[in-house]
Amino acid sequence: MNKANNTEVLDLLQPQKSTVLTRSLQSTEYCVYLHGQINEPSQYYEHYAVYKSAGPDDLIKLYINSPGGNLATAMEYISHMRDCNAPIMAIIGMDCASAATAIALQADGWEVGSFSTFLVHGFSYGIGGNAASVINHANFNTKLNEKFVREIYKDFLTEEEINDIFKGVDVLISSEDLMARLEIIGKKRDSEEEEDFEE
Repeated sequence: MNKANNTEVLDLLQPQKSTVLTRSLQSTEYCVYLHGQINEPSQYYEHYAVYKSAGPDDLIKLYINSPGGNLATAMEYISHMRDCNAPIMAIIGMDCASAATAIALQADGWEVGSFSTFLVHGFSYGIGGNAASVINHANFNTKLNEKFVREIYKDFLTEEEINDIFKGVDVLISSEDLMARLEIIGKKRDSEEEEDFEE
């Protein structure tokens, strides 16, 4: 073996500088269940605590099987979801209606089964009192309903479907249609995030 070969062998035997770095990450997967009627906000303190404490390396799986319910609760729930640092994956069940659909659309991703459905409509309310009070509240709630529907469902429903909701029509969406619509929303959000990053 000549000197050059000896040098090569010695080089191979020398400790080499590592080109691989490792670090341990601690993450938590939370499973949150939104089942049944959506009632008073105080029933969801545990959910809110998860959204507050979860970090960007964690994952929240939100299982939804709900006919909807209290809109004020849904809006508070949505507020906590929007403030959450962890990605939220909504697993949409067979019964996802009314306020539950508004919550589902706030997730960062979705799992849709072959029997998943959406039922979207305007919110319901009851009014009592004298005629002037009833008319005043009805006009106010009509405007509030329009604002809610347009803000929450603007990228999900067509303009025709939104107008149908204002006429009192329920919009029913099958699993196949639901998957296609959510895919469009996901791509739009990704595009908007890329634009924000470039700016």
